[in-house]
Amino acid sequence: MREALRLEPEYDRTYLWLGKTLRSLGRLEAAIESLDEGLKICPHFEKAFMERSLALRGLGRMEAALRDLNRAVRLNHRHNWLGNWTAEQAPLRPEQERWLADLEAYAERTRSAWAEAWLGESKVQRGDARGAKACLDRALRRRPDLAWPGTA
Repeated sequence: MREALRLEPEYDRTYLWLGKTLRSLGRLEAAIESLDEGLKICPHFEKAFMERSLALRGLGRMEAALRDLNRAVRLNHRHNWLGNWTAEQAPLRPEQERWLADLEAYAERTRSAWAEAWLGESKVQRGDARGAKACLDRALRRRPDLAWPGTA
């Protein structure tokens, strides 16, 4: 995992995986530190809040654990690849529009290949094939190794 962090320090899920592993090993403080780093990258990542709540509970810090659990529940509607929206569904709700705008701004600001890939996936689910292709092309220009073997 440390090698994964070295190679892609802007990928929040690596911090989640490291945090989960550390928690399972009983290294709760180290797990919290890893999850905190991931949340700096993606402050809306409900799975990181959920995992951190479990580590906090393990340390007996129940108030903080409940606060993180509450955040995870509140944020859950935002993730899930933007709620698996499709082109046939009703227009985006205001919070969904804000989430997409935040993701676009983050991808532009950080030039993160992962953010571009997530944005592309979101556009696919909304039926925006042209927008999705542009995002995924930018992601692959930034990180050619993200392509499936034999497709690049």
